[in-house]
Amino acid sequence: TRPFFDARGWFILVVFFITGLVGIERLISSGVTLYNIIFIVLFSLSGGFYYWHQRVIKTPIINIDVFRQNIFTLGFIAAFGAQLVLLTYIATTPLLIQTLTERTATFSGLIVLPGAIGNAVMSYIGGILYDRFGMQLPIMIGTFLLLTGTVMGLLFNTTLWTIVLSITLYQFGAGFWFSTNMTESVSRLPENLQSTGNALFNIGNNYAAAIGTALAIGMLNVVNVNNIYYLNVLRLVLIVITSILVFASMRLQRQN
Repeated sequence: TRPFFDARGWFILVVFFITGLVGIERLISSGVTLYNIIFIVLFSLSGGFYYWHQRVIKTPIINIDVFRQNIFTLGFIAAFGAQLVLLTYIATTPLLIQTLTERTATFSGLIVLPGAIGNAVMSYIGGILYDRFGMQLPIMIGTFLLLTGTVMGLLFNTTLWTIVLSITLYQFGAGFWFSTNMTESVSRLPENLQSTGNALFNIGNNYAAAIGTALAIGMLNVVNVNNIYYLNVLRLVLIVITSILVFASMRLQRQN
């Protein structure tokens, strides 16, 4: 028999993601307008309609029953927040360096390269630590580096090397944290839902990346001290929330 493709669910999700992204981006860039509110309303309605749709169809394209598993839900939300912050760093750091230190665009863009290489290396090391010692050690190291990089970005953001160190520490922490968090969260799902869990993490990471870029560019449409400060405060709030979710997830895992 031919495999069933949930075309209606696919269409609803396309509307959900596009209206959400456009609505959030326009809210950031132009504030509350009737046009922007329409997008947010469509975003909310399509989300609610998909929730109803996946309950009445036998094989939905994405089964959101995965969110009944608390450890997965906490890990997913934490990953979304951390990825959002990471993309605000990657999107704005070259711009800040160009503006504040009058460096070339090429030099400013290459600033994120050491952290990107370190991210890949730390991901590999984090995987080794996860296999040998379980999830707690790489998660703790990663969370500490995420917090340290974010705090440094808030307190010391006026010189080239403190900006570089801030984003590099964050990228190193992301390397330790992301893959371990995803692996542990998905492994807690029943086997028949693990492919859905993997797909949702990938979707969430890409969607957070798009929102994070729009958020950062919107807030730094005019680069000045106040806008930089507000962006860094928002990053810190998001990372603190992420850390709370991480520790809540670890506590649940110990209880189980």
